[in-house]
Amino acid sequence: LENLRRGDYSLGILTLNTRENAWFTLEALGLAQYFGEEFVIGRWCEEPKPSPKGIHKMLKQWKVTSNDALMVGDFLYDLQVGRAAETATVHVDPSGEFAWPELADIQVNSLDELAGLLPK
Repeated sequence: LENLRRGDYSLGILTLNTRENAWFTLEALGLAQYFGEEFVIGRWCEEPKPSPKGIHKMLKQWKVTSNDALMVGDFLYDLQVGRAAETATVHVDPSGEFAWPELADIQVNSLDELAGLLPK
């Protein structure tokens, strides 16, 4: 996350959890500093995944298009919502099994691996 922040990327979280629980978890893990609270979108803030409305909301606030965005996730719904929003999709799977290759534009084992692939 630090590498992404230094690269001037905008970061958001789209979760099936509640915004409050997601924010609590980010704070407990010391990761809240990387996200604006308005960019942590929970299941009651917008239609839940795989609806693209949450991603579209973030893109509009960031003033970027889906062509300039990546949806990074570890589960089927993450990849489906990225496809629905017409962003590139990144499947993070530490096991290397990559269960949904047809939905992933990029497959990585870790966020560190992804950071190494992104423009600096």
